[in-house]
Amino acid sequence: MPVLTALKSLPDLMGRRKVGPAEIDTGLLVGSWRRLVLSAPHLEPGTADWKAYTFCVLEQLHRMLRSKQVFAKNSSK
Repeated sequence: MPVLTALKSLPDLMGRRKVGPAEIDTGLLVGSWRRLVLSAPHLEPGTADWKAYTFCVLEQLHRMLRSKQVFAKNSSK
């Protein structure tokens, strides 16, 4: 469910100059994604890279689709 919530919130983040860590789900940031989203060298302190966060969310969604944790209602998994 957190991945779907994050996916639905992506349009609100797109195109903005500054996105704070409080506006994203940092629980989805696993492995190197945490560094890429929160600590990239080009970021101002206290901001998050919404572009990297978008790819992180999409990767999590892809993993969940492959493992059949996310699926369309009324479908045969």
